[in-house]
Amino acid sequence: MIKKTLLTCFALTMVIVSAFGATIASADDGEDAVNSFEDGRLNSVDYDAPVFIYYTYETVQTEDEDGNLIYLDEVNGIQLWGVKYGETNSGYLAEFVSVEDINAAVEAANGEDTVIAEINDFTLNYSQYGYFWVTGQKVDGTSYSFLWKDDRGIVTQ
Repeated sequence: MIKKTLLTCFALTMVIVSAFGATIASADDGEDAVNSFEDGRLNSVDYDAPVFIYYTYETVQTEDEDGNLIYLDEVNGIQLWGVKYGETNSGYLAEFVSVEDINAAVEAANGEDTVIAEINDFTLNYSQYGYFWVTGQKVDGTSYSFLWKDDRGIVTQ
């Protein structure tokens, strides 16, 4: 009787787990699901990233084409958050680099790829082709790199 009860509980558990998994897999209308963090980080699908990359914004007041007062969120910099994996799994603000500092570094590079900032074990870089990239080291000692296009028009030259 005990074996039959345990077997029934195990079978029921498997059915519940399978149904839950099917619900997750089909939640995206048949498309291939990509799990990601939904907190605004640029490298949202990199679960083992040693650094999280965010744009920061400031709200500015301006006028629309009809002269009406409006407020817009404009990028004012890039934040790099380091991650302390292990017991705490906590993040810390490694660096904030303002749009002004980014543009000054790019201008000083005279059209070449450049390191904008070196922070702890991370570098924020800019390519002459309009891309940013961040490098660092993962917890297992392997290299980490994340590349993205400057689609916000941060670099103005």
